[in-house]
Amino acid sequence: MLESDCFMALKMALLLPYEAIQLHCLDAVDGKLRQEGITDARRNDRDFLIVVLSSGVVATIVHKSSSFGATFCYLSYLVGNFLHQCQDAELSRLDRGEKGACGNDDEEFFLLFRRILFPCFVSELVKVDQQILAGFLVMKFMHTHAALSLINVAEASLHRYLKMMLQVLPGESSVADEVKATEVFGNTLSSLTGKLKGLVHSALSSLPSINS
Repeated sequence: MLESDCFMALKMALLLPYEAIQLHCLDAVDGKLRQEGITDARRNDRDFLIVVLSSGVVATIVHKSSSFGATFCYLSYLVGNFLHQCQDAELSRLDRGEKGACGNDDEEFFLLFRRILFPCFVSELVKVDQQILAGFLVMKFMHTHAALSLINVAEASLHRYLKMMLQVLPGESSVADEVKATEVFGNTLSSLTGKLKGLVHSALSSLPSINS
């Protein structure tokens, strides 16, 4: 499978507890990304983001940036792309005057992205000293005005966002249950949801204390 589809091979490897196989597949994926870039077929790979976040391999990808730099760029691209799609979809729903539960698969995924995947990725970034990138994404998520300096507001934005997530986390356990019926990685989503509170707490403790 690694020879025919290294991305699918990596997804499968990340569901297994074998680090050597995971690193081997990561190396193949990174090589493919360096060679071909982000193709149209890979611009919306939702399962890739879900499995990578659930596996806890983000720290490895960042710490070994010389080996997996292309993969980290791809992950960041996916999150930024889904963030943009999520905001567009929400604006479209508001324009149509729609409220309540999700109406299709895309809206279900965007709910999952806002409530689980995005805060997980931001927390992982903070833990591996990527606060500037995390702050940039949070600022986009919170619609911070572009005229403000990223360096000056990154930590404040992260504190505000992560503390907000801690307040709403008790109600997020049902999100994965709502979505997993239509997702391939149902158990993976449930596992990721269970890790979210610890990730957010760890990320907050990694940030310098500031006055709220």
